[in-house]
Amino acid sequence: MGMSGVEVYECRRMQDHYFDVVWRGKRQCSVAYPWEHHKHQLKNLGPKIRYRIDEEEELEKMLTATQRLEEEQKKDDTDAESVMVKDVCRTVIDKPLYFY
Repeated sequence: MGMSGVEVYECRRMQDHYFDVVWRGKRQCSVAYPWEHHKHQLKNLGPKIRYRIDEEEELEKMLTATQRLEEEQKKDDTDAESVMVKDVCRTVIDKPLYFY
């Protein structure tokens, strides 16, 4: 299972030396130096990264669907409210209320 678009950047700081793995514009993980001894970790990380990304996309879809549903419900509530106000106005106009 290949992962196109994976980029590896070498990072050197004072005492740290590691490689960052970037996929879809986000840093996914780090691999310790030296590369030759630790590059086998990518074989195990690929499916984990894919699973995590897919899980995040599903969560995002669910959140947008929930937001869309809430907006539709709010719109329906405001529509129902305006209909009720019109019906009350019609009732009062067609059948005037008399108080004795």
